Amino acid sequence: MDSVVGARGIGDRVLLYTRIVLLVLLSLGTFAVNVNGDPTPRTLDDLYADLRAGRVSTIVMDRAWPGYGELTWSEGPLSWYRAFGYIKPEVWDPVTTRLDEERLESVRREYLDKIDAAARIGGRPVTVTDRLGAMGSLWAYVELQRLWGPLAPLGPVALAIAFLLMLGLPQRRYATRWGWFWLFLRGGAVAYVLLEPYPIWRRPHEVLPERRPLDGWQALILAIALTFLLVFIPL
Repeated sequence: MDSVVGARGIGDRVLLYTRIVLLVLLSLGTFAVNVNGDPTPRTLDDLYADLRAGRVSTIVMDRAWPGYGELTWSEGPLSWYRAFGYIKPEVWDPVTTRLDEERLESVRREYLDKIDAAARIGGRPVTVTDRLGAMGSLWAYVELQRLWGPLAPLGPVALAIAFLLMLGLPQRRYATRWGWFWLFLRGGAVAYVLLEPYPIWRRPHEVLPERRPLDGWQALILAIALTFLLVFIPL
């Protein structure tokens, strides 16, 4: 019996520490998405001016830029700007109408030479990197990369672990499995690791008041309401 109680205590502590780590990472990811998720649009002339003034520290290019996509640059971890790609006929194959990698590389090299020349005038080292296409589509990856590079893969991993916990843990007080599924689509992962299977500030086996969890339809309506609310009250 003592061994069972001891194993349960170890399991409770592991779950608690896991939730704390996930809460920190998911909170950082949510913060990064809201702060760095929508860089201010500016022109390439603005970029060159910032480079000559020594204000730029990092430049990140989509691999297809300037054919399409965007180029972003930073004056600090919370200060990002972007310039969209331009439709340049010379980077497209006239026969297949597809992006020609050789032509694209030639045009990119011209832009990189201009960036390098402007950065030399500014006298500040500038890091120029390509944004990874597949990884860049993961939740908070790009935004955390803008905040601090090593954090970038941790946000998507934390979200995946929280989702697996939601699916696997049998106890749910605030919403059913389907309920949390819909809430996860509206950023509910932070709330999940904070509240389930018990509020993170309460003891694991403390007797808590009974409550009726949100079912799938109720959570779906709540998620839709939150979506419209965030449209009219942007963070």
